Amino acid sequence: MKRYYPDLVEYIKGNKNIDELLPGHEPSSVAQLLVKSQERVNQLELALRQMEHKHATDISDIRDRYITSLMQGDLITFDNSNINVTLEKQSSLIGTYVAQIDQLKAQLTRATAQYAEGTLSVLNGSRIVYELNMKAANSAYKTNKDFLAYSNLKHEKIQNQIQKLTTLTGEKIHLVIFIDKYLCDLPHLLEKLPSTSSEEVVLRLPVYDNVALRNYIRKIPPTFNISIYVPECRTVADATAQRRFRASTIPPEELEHAEKADHIHLFKGVDRVVHFSVDGGK
Repeated sequence: MKRYYPDLVEYIKGNKNIDELLPGHEPSSVAQLLVKSQERVNQLELALRQMEHKHATDISDIRDRYITSLMQGDLITFDNSNINVTLEKQSSLIGTYVAQIDQLKAQLTRATAQYAEGTLSVLNGSRIVYELNMKAANSAYKTNKDFLAYSNLKHEKIQNQIQKLTTLTGEKIHLVIFIDKYLCDLPHLLEKLPSTSSEEVVLRLPVYDNVALRNYIRKIPPTFNISIYVPECRTVADATAQRRFRASTIPPEELEHAEKADHIHLFKGVDRVVHFSVDGGK
């Protein structure tokens, strides 16, 4: 210490007042230093409180915005649900109106023929096609992979189509049931159907279990003359190729059921079963 700081030795020993080392060499310098230190502490504490307040405010704003976003999301979801319910009701109502319009068209055709020929027989028949729209079910399956929900929705849509049949009236209505195994399109079948002199209804029915098919047919009015048309391919390879080409949006479980479909024979309530060959590419 003496070697490097000889000028501080006397202060360390207490022979000199340490105040002399402070600015101004005045005894009050220590007090001033303490005052300034306290002021600095106060400034830092104030700055800290301000930062804490700002931090709390920022957190509150973020929380409010997050909660608001969640509420808006819930409202959007609620609105979408209401819209879907409304659309379902409108679709059902539209389906009812379409069935009534189809019936009126058939009646108009019959009345026109009766008037033109002066007879009670219909010389030129009319054909009504009932397609089974499964686009929404296919889209839903693509998202949730729930085949049970898909099957339930298909059953519901088939029930709705059969309900439409019960609203049709006529002495000679020919019902053509197209067992869609995803081997050809419905228009391909319509081209193969012979012309008819009576009212004819074509219904696409993707049902592959004979028990389920019979249960559906039992609900059809007994006055209908029922024909079942079943597409077939010459080879398994042809069938696989047709399904791969035509049914890319169909659930694989549904395609498997179509591939392993029961063979359909004549049974009570059915007048004719036609197995027709599907040419590749048609």
